[in-house]
Amino acid sequence: MKLLKRSSLFLISPVYARTSFCLYKHNVENGLSTNEAILKIKSDDLKFRVVSSNKQADKLELENYKFRSYPTDFNNNLITYSRWLDLGAIAFCNICGK
Repeated sequence: MKLLKRSSLFLISPVYARTSFCLYKHNVENGLSTNEAILKIKSDDLKFRVVSSNKQADKLELENYKFRSYPTDFNNNLITYSRWLDLGAIAFCNICGK
């Protein structure tokens, strides 16, 4: 049974692939008590955006939020994120300040 499952996954892998990436992770409460963290981050500064196209990403960049223009290990030559959005990727952005 396991051989059949692995064989079928091998056959569909050139057509379908699913991968999750964690680009950056930061624990706000690291080194702070919960009350201190709440005082330092105001709810007006917190924003959540779902970006599913380069048009939405352009809009976000016009608002001065670094999204595709921020160099990371995954964003080679600052074009990788644009390419991923063209291919159907969805970015869930938690923004604190600018």
